[in-house]
Amino acid sequence: MAEKFTAFSTRDIASRDRLEDYSADAVVTTAGGLTLHVAIVADGAGGGEAGELAARLTAKTILEAIQISTETNVPRMLARSVERANAVVYSELRGAGTSTVGVLAVHVTENNPNGRLYVASVGDTRLFLVRDGKLARLNIDHTLANEYIYAGQMSAEEARLLDNADYVTRSIGVSNDVHVDIGIYAERGRPFVTSRRAFRIGQAGVALREGDTLLAASDGLFEVSKVDNKPFLREDEILRHGLDDNVERAGQSLMRYATGRSPGDNIAISMLFVDSPRRRPVRFGSGLTRAQRIGFGVTAAIVSLVIIFLFTQFLSAESRRVTIENTQTAIQDAVVRLSWTATALTHRQPLTDGDGDLYGHPPPDPRRAEPSGHSAVSKRNPERGHHRATGLLARA
Repeated sequence: MAEKFTAFSTRDIASRDRLEDYSADAVVTTAGGLTLHVAIVADGAGGGEAGELAARLTAKTILEAIQISTETNVPRMLARSVERANAVVYSELRGAGTSTVGVLAVHVTENNPNGRLYVASVGDTRLFLVRDGKLARLNIDHTLANEYIYAGQMSAEEARLLDNADYVTRSIGVSNDVHVDIGIYAERGRPFVTSRRAFRIGQAGVALREGDTLLAASDGLFEVSKVDNKPFLREDEILRHGLDDNVERAGQSLMRYATGRSPGDNIAISMLFVDSPRRRPVRFGSGLTRAQRIGFGVTAAIVSLVIIFLFTQFLSAESRRVTIENTQTAIQDAVVRLSWTATALTHRQPLTDGDGDLYGHPPPDPRRAEPSGHSAVSKRNPERGHHRATGLLARA
């Protein structure tokens, strides 16, 4: 049965200073004898390392709680596991670090090899099902506006006018208690599903089919880019790569789309594929329009030209550096030779020692001082003295 499912999880820091998202997937056999394929994304918040710790504690505690559970009712098991995670995070961090979370759990049996899907969520982590070329959102963001809308107390138009309409009303680790939502807010033929109806669907679960794709994702992937006013991850990209036959390649492709648009928040995903002979390899960028492909090609060409130009400049600079070093070496050699010649010429005049000059003449008698303006050398034959000095230098 395990070969029927493949999963992949990853996360990215994007442009933030800290990575506070956490994603995980696992095949868990519970103490009650159930086999579950689980995918989790937790999105932490808090100062310092508290956010990342809250997200990691949330995901790991949920997986541990599922494993040791003797409960055979999957929705109840998921709710209790998330509640356990809330208690652990609150006990450890006391509100300094919190997290949202989305959980996908597929219960597999001999009679249902494709499995039955159950969910649990707190906050604004998103859960999706890709089926028959359509993308269905399974849960809702727990915001102030949605709490009123799905309780039937306000219309969507009225709720969006509220102050802090997007304020997240539920998080892991805020207090001792947390309201876990096990509802599935998607139903064929109904554009809107109330919280009460979603709860009943969630309790029953959804039977999966061959080729179904499940995705849990942090909210940073769906924030709107200021460049083009579109989400960092687009619906058509999820649909296209949801048909891939390699879950890791699909997940990496989705992350490449998003990171290439420079999101302002951490991003994380966890994907689960139900195998199907209809799945085919999907290359990154395979769904781009002709204009987009041309744009990518032009960008790649410009980047290549810039790299070549910089490399050429580097080689030119290196060549100039070598030339300068060689010139400096030649100058230093010339200076050394000139210094040696000048030293030799200087030694032609003070060729004396303590007992006389090097020609063998005794030192002058101080009692027979020469008249001012004359030197002792002037009494010698200048030609003879010069000749003998030259000869001594030659012999030396």
